[in-house]
This record gives sequence, structure tokens and C-alpha cells, in this order.
Amino acid sequence: MPDFIGIAPISKPAFIVGKLSVLACCLFFLVKIHDVNLMLYDGPANRAAAIVLLSVGLVVMAIALIRLGESTHVGLSDDITTLSTTGIYGISRNPLYLGGYVVCLASCCYSLHWLNFLLAFVGVAVHHRIVLAEERFLEAKFGDDFRRYQARVRRYL
Repeated sequence: MPDFIGIAPISKPAFIVGKLSVLACCLFFLVKIHDVNLMLYDGPANRAAAIVLLSVGLVVMAIALIRLGESTHVGLSDDITTLSTTGIYGISRNPLYLGGYVVCLASCCYSLHWLNFLLAFVGVAVHHRIVLAEERFLEAKFGDDFRRYQARVRRYL
């Protein structure tokens, strides 16, 4: 298994469903449904909002990934790492997930379709469960350092 693959912090099926839901939601940027009967609204306002939200979400995710560096893993890892608490992690404990949520919102603005909304909802709900499990893992791993960080910085914003 590659070094960046860790252990799923929640049940493996739920973890996979969450990851696939977010991916499928993002694919609505590539495969926009043009059947007017299926779209709630398709106009320049929602497309502009989607572009702004997509840009913000991707920038937040890029900054978070750069800040994590070699500590980036999909799932939990017992590798020796340090707790990231500065930079963007001094504003949000989970900027990578926050950026992903914003990208899902952007997708929903871009393609106003019930399936996209459902995928975004499932993806965000599952990833919130992942965040809660990761926080338990980090508290066990870093103890008082994580608890002080948790008291100082909010989960998302």
C-alpha cells in the first residue's frame, strides 16, 4: 500500500461512499445536465457564484495541502508527524475538508440538480464523521497539545 494511504477512520464502506460522493459531486462540473426539466435554474448568476466558490475552495485546499507537506495521508497514519497549528491551520483545524465542502457547494451552484445536491449532502455528512473520528485520533496521539489547539481554533471556521 502506498505511504500516503492510512487506515479509514470510520467504517471502510462509509469512508468509500463519502469519497466517491464528493468525487461524483465534483464531476458535475464536467458533465452538466442540460435537460431544462431536470435543472432548477441555469443562468449566469449561479455560474458566477460557482466559479467564485470553486476558486476559493481550491485555493484553501491547495494551501492546506502545501502546509501539511509529507504529513498528508488519506485516512489515519501512525507515521511520526507533527501537529499542524499555524498558517491556515491557525484559522481552521480542517481547512482541507472545509475547502472540499466549498467545492461541493460550488458544484451545487453550477449544476442545480437533485442528484448533485444528494451527493454533496452525503459527501459532507460522511466527511464530518471522518473529521470527528480524526479528532479523537489526534487527541489520543497528541494529548494536551491537541486539546489546547482545539480550544484555540474552531473545527471549520
